[in-house]
Amino acid sequence: MIHTVDYKDIVMNTNRANLARFYPLQETSGSTAYDFSKNNHNGSISGATLAQYRGPDGSPAIGFDGINDNIDCDSDAGTDFGQYSVGSIMIWWKVSGAGVWSDSTIRAMTQIAGSADDYVRLRKTATDDELQITGEFTNDNDSDLETDYADTDWHCTIVTWDVSGGTKELKVYHDNTLENTLSYTNDWDSGEPVDQLKIGSNRVGGGQYWSGALWCAGYWTSELTTAEIQVLNMRQ
Repeated sequence: MIHTVDYKDIVMNTNRANLARFYPLQETSGSTAYDFSKNNHNGSISGATLAQYRGPDGSPAIGFDGINDNIDCDSDAGTDFGQYSVGSIMIWWKVSGAGVWSDSTIRAMTQIAGSADDYVRLRKTATDDELQITGEFTNDNDSDLETDYADTDWHCTIVTWDVSGGTKELKVYHDNTLENTLSYTNDWDSGEPVDQLKIGSNRVGGGQYWSGALWCAGYWTSELTTAEIQVLNMRQ
């Protein structure tokens, strides 16, 4: 379980100045995914079932059917993120059943992109038990593959990156553990500012639909520190 402090407050007070979007995904009515960051750029819920699941702290969590559900958060993404050379993404996730891991279907948790050559995405691959985190910066692509998932528990994945300077890296954290560090040679293309942000599908919203629950999706315009990542993984 999450610490007894309201988890939304924990997220909103973690690197608050650089929190560009935060979707708790705890709605119980309507078709709007509310953005709790200072930017207040809400998303549009399509098909997903509100409060179908309970999050790690017992609060509502949105369910995705793996067929055509997603949340479109494209609005004003260029204003909030621009050239997304430095950033962090966090999302809590669980699959709808153990069979999802062997269904030979790509399923995306979230993807933020400026083009097909500049993006960060988190998804399950078509290979059994395989979770993939990919960063692509001006057509310089590298991926982290984790193959130790087969359960239906809640997990927290956090990705941080800085490809703006000399050491260009992307780091992948699963459940508070640094799993991998990827190296790059290119920056995010300055001519391709962010214009696509989806939750529960690929960047264009036309496939790779998630099957299960998603909860508390946060997007920062800075690299989260190790201490901040530990705070976001607070447990009782």
